Amino acid sequence: MNHPNTVKCPTCEKKVIWDQLNHWKPFCSQRCEKIDLHGWITEQQYIKNIDS
Repeated sequence: MNHPNTVKCPTCEKKVIWDQLNHWKPFCSQRCEKIDLHGWITEQQYIKNIDS
């Protein structure tokens, strides 16, 4: 039996089917994608620089 791969949406942790039909992967929706993008734009999310 072929089960679809699922992942958790990084924003709301809802189960998301990982396939070509999901336009927002790894997010469950455009809303969650925009919430995540807002976090990066406003620097609430960032990758720490270990050199400084």
